[in-house]
Amino acid sequence: MRVLSDMRWKRYAVALAATLGAAVVPAGVAAATVPTTAPAGFQSSSTSWLSPTTGVVLGYTPCPTTTWCPALLGTDDAGHTWHQLPPPPVPLPDNGNQVKIQVVDRQTALVNDGNHIEITHDQARHWSPVTIPAFPANGFLDRLAVAHGRLFAVATTFGPGGATTLYSGSLYGSTLAPVSEPTTAPSTSTFRHVSPGWLPPPTRASR
Repeated sequence: MRVLSDMRWKRYAVALAATLGAAVVPAGVAAATVPTTAPAGFQSSSTSWLSPTTGVVLGYTPCPTTTWCPALLGTDDAGHTWHQLPPPPVPLPDNGNQVKIQVVDRQTALVNDGNHIEITHDQARHWSPVTIPAFPANGFLDRLAVAHGRLFAVATTFGPGGATTLYSGSLYGSTLAPVSEPTTAPSTSTFRHVSPGWLPPPTRASR
């Protein structure tokens, strides 16, 4: 698999974790019950950071039920030790898509494999799908972003008549729908220049 065979990803994630810092660890998880090292055979897929001291690494490990099982790791001490968090139920795609995680705030994170979205609002204790009704079979989710309590997804369809579509819905809902009025949504330049999962805060009116 392309995601797992490239060891540069693993070296990058480990180095970044050691440099940057800590992840959100669910309250009530005792330090003695979580591993301090990555599971055997762990291969990183993506990493996301809430701040220079808060981040996670999503990856996959060999498992008996399937070829690879998802695993989610976090650190709360600047990368010196790691904690295992409940992973999203996202199998490793067989089409080579990279599975990406995006930390939104201390409670919320998103995972996108190019065709599906999973979200947590309780520090990874529980994950639930965000669906796009009638999403085309030849569609690909290019980018996710969050702004003003809403989740935006930019999707591209391939083949004849291919197009780019912007979807939106409540960050706390379970579905996204096409945006009917483009002028009310973030511009394409905003998506291009802002890191996934983050958009500028609303501008306060002067008093």
